[in-house]
Amino acid sequence: MMTIKKQITLENISSDKRLTFRGEFMKYGFKYNNIFWANATPIILLSNLQIINYGISLPKPIWINLTKGFQSLGILKTGDKVQFNSKLYKYKTDYQGYCPEIIQNLKDDYRIFHPSKITLVTKQIRTPWEEENHEICNHIYSIYQDHYVKRGVLPPYGDFQQIKKSSDSI
Repeated sequence: MMTIKKQITLENISSDKRLTFRGEFMKYGFKYNNIFWANATPIILLSNLQIINYGISLPKPIWINLTKGFQSLGILKTGDKVQFNSKLYKYKTDYQGYCPEIIQNLKDDYRIFHPSKITLVTKQIRTPWEEENHEICNHIYSIYQDHYVKRGVLPPYGDFQQIKKSSDSI
């Protein structure tokens, strides 16, 4: 008797199950949490992500929050390999409104939430991160300063030490 084995694809992986991912570090960045460009959060870009459980690769790089687990690895270098457990969620991208003049071209995309058991596969000692998010975001800005200046992006927290000193004197 011959059994037919179902091919596993991204579409039929349950979002309830924690999966093991392995990927390659590309770069750091930061995102703003509100429309006033305040409260920046550090993020990390991972590429060549593979789901080890199934041997499936994700189609494109994914930005993930720089959680305490990723911070514990230290300041990564391009090409460093990381491994972690997480859930994979599928969502629709592009316009999803009800305006009849706009053609809806919805596409599936994937998001990774709540990574845990984060390890550095590339066994090398890295410089530790600063403690506070504002310091981390400003450090990320200094790493990629040329890129941000060309795009007209200001440092996320400006001269934070100067701001802190002036508020302490009040």
